[in-house]
Amino acid sequence: MLLIEHVFKAAQTGSNRSILPRFPPSDLKMNAFVVLCLAVVAGFASSTARNEANVNIYLHLSDDEDPNYANTMHYAQCEMEPNAFMPGTLHHRVHGSIEMHQRGDGPLSMSFHLTGFNTSEDFAAHNHGLQIHEYGDMEHGCDTIGELYHNEHAPNHAEPGDLGDLHDDAHGEVNATRTFDWLTIGHNDGILGRSLAILQGDHTSHTAIIACCVIGRSNAHYSLKPVSPVFNMNALIVLGLAAIAGLASASARNEANVNIYLHLADDDDSDYANTMHYAQCEMEPNAFMPGTLHHRVHGSIEMHQRGDGPLSMSFHLTGFNTSEDFAAHNHGLQIHEYGDMEHGCDTIGELYHNEHAPDHAEPGDLGDLHDDEHGEVNSTRTFNWLTIGHRDGVLGRSLAILQGDHTSHTAIIACCVIGRSNAH
Repeated sequence: MLLIEHVFKAAQTGSNRSILPRFPPSDLKMNAFVVLCLAVVAGFASSTARNEANVNIYLHLSDDEDPNYANTMHYAQCEMEPNAFMPGTLHHRVHGSIEMHQRGDGPLSMSFHLTGFNTSEDFAAHNHGLQIHEYGDMEHGCDTIGELYHNEHAPNHAEPGDLGDLHDDAHGEVNATRTFDWLTIGHNDGILGRSLAILQGDHTSHTAIIACCVIGRSNAHYSLKPVSPVFNMNALIVLGLAAIAGLASASARNEANVNIYLHLADDDDSDYANTMHYAQCEMEPNAFMPGTLHHRVHGSIEMHQRGDGPLSMSFHLTGFNTSEDFAAHNHGLQIHEYGDMEHGCDTIGELYHNEHAPDHAEPGDLGDLHDDEHGEVNSTRTFNWLTIGHRDGVLGRSLAILQGDHTSHTAIIACCVIGRSNAH
């Protein structure tokens, strides 16, 4: 375990000093053999009310008496993007990842990997307030994320939604980790599906929001450096050891289930059946889509559901390629397990499995969207087997649109994170 921890540390810091032997290019066959062995070992290890006034989603973590609860790890991620409506004079282009994890109801850890802060003399203070807002509704960017998030467990001195300051360095970057004893990923008042926002000034100011993001479900993050184009055996061994360590850890600490431990409030609650839940997903083009497809799909998907009734999705999308090569106009719609956009649509995980789905449906399959001659979709669909909340609900997961129909295995052309919203 000490060796694995050392390897992790080397990988996370990007150290050039390797604790592993560097294989020469002539040993590619040996390299491949070692990788294959690691894969086999890893595979073996894997076997061993509104009532219409309340727009918060009615969520809480599973019963604290559940024997698995205290050791269950919950993961979330927020991919920060610049505020499209930020005053142009500020010249910030903040982007990057915020990764979160929490065991049971223990402290919530946030790891920040951000860049793009303006480092000119006019912005020499380098302190930027960090806030949580009620909603993860990005229909109009950071302008529709709602009021500051109120949590009754916040420290007495804290303003609603106030998480203190981030301090960017001389390069306009933030690489830091913070912990919060009063935040939870789940719960009715948890942060899943809400948004994080960064201010131009410090947390005591009321300055402009310069960047924001939706908090989505995620899995364990190892922050491993990508393998370079040159065949780097060290990096591959690190990946193999990371897989083994992750699997062993899952077995020892019940981390194999990275879904968040959520369910809706007790159906006996008198307000439950009449409670409206709202969610929203702001579709964006897949940055890693093959360039030959020429789709630039964007727009809003709005959702609402009363109690456990049918979930309604309203689509307002544009940007589908309408050339002769794409005359079929049918595009598969899918739900994926995670709302982790660290690498765009490449990190949203496997297709979402729901045991209540129709027998004929493939995991995550929501059928087809049909765009018109203008490359637009304006329609409404209902799903009797989906819920916004619940442990297996859609909140914090992602929607994805395919190049081809729902029976194809074509490229994802757009995706989005499902966040909390209010009445539309």
